[in-house]
Amino acid sequence: MNVGAGSAQCSNIARESFTIGRTPATATLTVKKVVVGGGKPASDFQIQVAGNNPKPSAFSGSTTGTDVTLRPGTYKVTETPVDQFFEDFSKDCSGVIKPNEHKTCTITNIPVGPPET
Repeated sequence: MNVGAGSAQCSNIARESFTIGRTPATATLTVKKVVVGGGKPASDFQIQVAGNNPKPSAFSGSTTGTDVTLRPGTYKVTETPVDQFFEDFSKDCSGVIKPNEHKTCTITNIPVGPPET
């Protein structure tokens, strides 16, 4: 820190390393799971969120949605593939999220093989 003539100036390193007196802004991403046929519940599908410190970053699917808190920036929602199901991601399942913004990602799974017996 340099001090002179009644002012203080922090170096770039100090500004990037510390947040003084405030919590970084976050955003919320709600991830919903829809399964159309096939006999599997939403909870059989495992979802991951990559981005700037997502919490939670991995969870089971939910028809009512799971709220993920993350810091602003780019993010992407993925799903562990399940045999015999096609996955379709809505437009807000990847992109850029801003501070205090709320987006909803819907993942729809449709069976592609013969019906389960």
